[in-house]
Amino acid sequence: MRITFVNRLAGILWGGGESFDLEIARALTQLGNYHIQFVIGRRWSRLDIPMTEFPATYVQTPYLRWLQYRAHANDSRILRRFGDRASSLDLDMFERIALKKIVEDGIAEHTDVFQINGLPRLGAWLRQRLGVASVIIWHGPPGPEVQRWNKLCSATFTYGDSVAAVRENADSRAVEISIGVDPVLFKRVPADGLRKHYGIPMDAILCLFVGRMVPIKNLSFLIDAFALALQHNPHLYLLLVGDGPCRPTLDQRINEYDLTGHVIFAGTQSGENLVAHYGAADTFVITSTYDNSPFVVREAMACELPVIATRVGGLPKLVEEGRTGLLVESGNVEQLKSALLTIAKDKGRRWEMGRCGRENVVHKYSWLQTAKQMVSLYQQL
Repeated sequence: MRITFVNRLAGILWGGGESFDLEIARALTQLGNYHIQFVIGRRWSRLDIPMTEFPATYVQTPYLRWLQYRAHANDSRILRRFGDRASSLDLDMFERIALKKIVEDGIAEHTDVFQINGLPRLGAWLRQRLGVASVIIWHGPPGPEVQRWNKLCSATFTYGDSVAAVRENADSRAVEISIGVDPVLFKRVPADGLRKHYGIPMDAILCLFVGRMVPIKNLSFLIDAFALALQHNPHLYLLLVGDGPCRPTLDQRINEYDLTGHVIFAGTQSGENLVAHYGAADTFVITSTYDNSPFVVREAMACELPVIATRVGGLPKLVEEGRTGLLVESGNVEQLKSALLTIAKDKGRRWEMGRCGRENVVHKYSWLQTAKQMVSLYQQL
C-alpha cells in the first residue's frame, strides 16, 4: 500500500502533529509492504526542517501563521482577528498549491491513501477531483466550520480529549486511535555532559519544557511561577527546548525577572539529542492553556521524569496526580510555584514518580499498535 502524508508545518516548525506523522511512517515501514512519501510545507525563503528519512515533495508558500501566534499573545480583538485571517490565508495558499503540486508531479497516481494533518478541504479536493482516498487526522478539537469539507473525505482519525469534539464538529464517523511512544529510544540516559554544556551545576534541580513556543503553551505563566520558586530555592534551573514566535516575549520576561543563567534556551532538538535533554532533567513541566494528549508528556514519562502539568484537556488523563506527577490549575502562579518547590525538595519522590510514569507508558502505548489501527481502516476504504 502507498501512503502519502501531507503536513503543512513539517518543514517549518516541529510539533506533536509532525512527530505523529514521522512515527507512524516509521511504524508502517516496520510492518512492511508500505511505500511512504511526504508532501510538506516550507517557507518561501528557506527550508527550516528537511525531511531526511522519507521521500518528500516541498510546497513552497509564504508562512503567515506566525502572525496569528503573535496576535493571540495580544489582548486586542482587532489584532486577533487579523491574525486569524492571516492563518486562514496561509492554509488556503498551502492547500491550493499542494493540490497543484500533487497533480503536476503525478503523486496521486502513486498513492492509495493520503493521510492529511488537519486539512479537510484539501482532503475533499483530492477525493472528489482525483478519486483517491483521503484520511484526516485531528490532533486537537476543530471548529464546526470544517464539517462541510471533512464529511467529503474518506475517513477521520483522532484521539485523546478531542474525540467528542471531532465527532460533533468534523466527522461523526471519526475513529479513535491510541497514541504511542518509543520506549527503546525514550529512556533514562546519563546526561552529565549536557549539563556541563549549558553551565548547569550537577546538584541543580533542572526543570524541562519541550514544545513549540506559541501562545497556547503559556510559557509566560511558567516563567512567572519559576521566578517566584527561584526566590525560595536558588538551585532551580529551567531548560526550554523548542522554538516559535513567542521567543522574543519570553526573552523580555526573563530579562525583567533577571533570570539569565537560570533559564536556558536549547533550541529545537530531536532523536538522541532530545533524549539527552530529558535525561539531564529532574522534572518535566507543561503549562498549556489547552493540550489534547501531547506526545512530549509520554516521552518525558518514558525517560522517568515526574510531570508537572496544567489541569486542562487530556493532560489529567496522562498525569496521575501524586503518582506520576502533579497537576495545577492553568494560570494559578502560586500553585505552579508550590508544585515546582515540592518536586525539587524530594529526590526520592521524583524517582518514584518517574518509575511509575515509565511503567505506565511502556505498557499502554505503542506506535506499532497505532499504525495497525490505522491500517485496519485503510484496508476498508
